[in-house]
Amino acid sequence: MKIKIIKSIITVQIIMSIFAFNCMAFNDLEAGAYLWKLINEARSRPIEAIKAYRIDYERAKLALGDDSWILESANSLPPLAWNISLEESSTAHSSDMINRQYYSYTSPEGLSFNDRIIKSGYNPISTGESLGILSFYLYIDPVKAVETIFENMLRDELNP
Repeated sequence: MKIKIIKSIITVQIIMSIFAFNCMAFNDLEAGAYLWKLINEARSRPIEAIKAYRIDYERAKLALGDDSWILESANSLPPLAWNISLEESSTAHSSDMINRQYYSYTSPEGLSFNDRIIKSGYNPISTGESLGILSFYLYIDPVKAVETIFENMLRDELNP
């Protein structure tokens, strides 16, 4: 099931696996907080978000289907709240991938992100996951890296 970032009726888990992101001006927590801020800004002003990223309005409507009302100019979705259980689940998965040298939504034992979320004690309506590796920090600005991940997430979710 494809999860729509700007829908208010779903639960979103975002996993940021930040390998080697040791920049003095932008640390792991700041990167996660910045991505969270971009997501909630898009939820509060969806029309401005698709305009800013030059996403075709009609394609976004098609991707949202019955929830295309979200794109009406007067609509604003409430911000997503941070959940410590989801944070701990995603952090544990990130550490596991680093320690055991794999990169996947599914652990070597076959645990999916949905399994991990439920195991954490969180009762989701729906689940999804985005893995973002920022190992290329030496080549681009860390702020730009987070913005690129957000833009790719948004474009993917609004692609019918």
